[in-house]
Amino acid sequence: MVHARYRRPGGEDVSVETETRALAAAGVTVQSWTLPPEAAAGPGAFLRAAWNRRAAAELVRRVRAERPDVVHVQNFFPGLSPAVHRAAARLGLPVVQTLRNWRLVCPAATRWRAGAPCDDCIARPFAWPSLGRACWRGDRAATSAAALALAVHRSIGTWRRVTRFVCPSRAVAAVLPETWPTAVVPNMVDPAPAPGPGGSGVVYAGRLTDEKGVGCLAEAWSRHRDLPPLEVYGEGPMASALDGVPGVTLHGRRPHAEVLDAMGRARAVVVPSLWPEPFGRAVVEAFACGTPVVATAAGALPELVDDGVTGLLVPGEDSHALARAVHAVTPAMRTAARTAFERRFAAPVVAPLLVEVYRSCLTP
Repeated sequence: MVHARYRRPGGEDVSVETETRALAAAGVTVQSWTLPPEAAAGPGAFLRAAWNRRAAAELVRRVRAERPDVVHVQNFFPGLSPAVHRAAARLGLPVVQTLRNWRLVCPAATRWRAGAPCDDCIARPFAWPSLGRACWRGDRAATSAAALALAVHRSIGTWRRVTRFVCPSRAVAAVLPETWPTAVVPNMVDPAPAPGPGGSGVVYAGRLTDEKGVGCLAEAWSRHRDLPPLEVYGEGPMASALDGVPGVTLHGRRPHAEVLDAMGRARAVVVPSLWPEPFGRAVVEAFACGTPVVATAAGALPELVDDGVTGLLVPGEDSHALARAVHAVTPAMRTAARTAFERRFAAPVVAPLLVEVYRSCLTP
């Protein structure tokens, strides 16, 4: 299992850790190589994002020492680079690549720019619209380097060496070229928390940024004073938009167990995203706690939330619809949410799907 950790830890890192544990519990021998975020820093970092010779050599060394059946790559950017895919393929091993973001179709990996969804670079061999823009990390040079890396590896056929692309949702699989072999395997929560008792409040857990719909959240609680208290867990540049809003409490970044406990004691969890969510880990965590979700119909969220059953879907940027949905959540949705988790997102259900992906890669 190969993974480059993010500079700002988030849902992807949690998903990789969870997946590794669940596979081990399912009887799979998992040998992990996790690159710390500081390994991607230093002179020449952007060039190494396109081709990291040392990372490729280290992968070869580990493969020869550990002799795995499959090389499963999670996040490779910017610390590892797609050189690791080519190195594994040259050794004759199947390569599985999990895509938990939009990296292979968008240099910023977000499909979001200047406060709005952006698909300017999708389906282009070279993401030329991104040149000169600061889509990734607010840095024009970094964005151009990311676009160049994607173009180089598409042109030299690196992605054709991937045996299977694992996507957490149909939304992610749908934007990939039709010739790329895909499998949809959702993210999981493990260990699963016990269902919570519920309550009268509402929880938001995630980055406090514009694409996450924090502005709509602030507007809803500012305009609708009859809404229940909102507990906010997370950090980001839009924290100031919520600071001082009546009924809103900012907790900042807290331990994961504390966030899950808050979800279990909530009436609902809100996911007001505006960008096309590749998955929506907060939704599945809420379901694990037995808490329904009020979410926008953005990206993969409609695949997760069964509207009117496990929660409610609302249009993006509609604070009035968001407020109405919070009031409309019913107690019956709690049971439905937990049932959905157990049937679709629990480790004993999801881990075998991934094991089957490995088996299919090893079958001639």
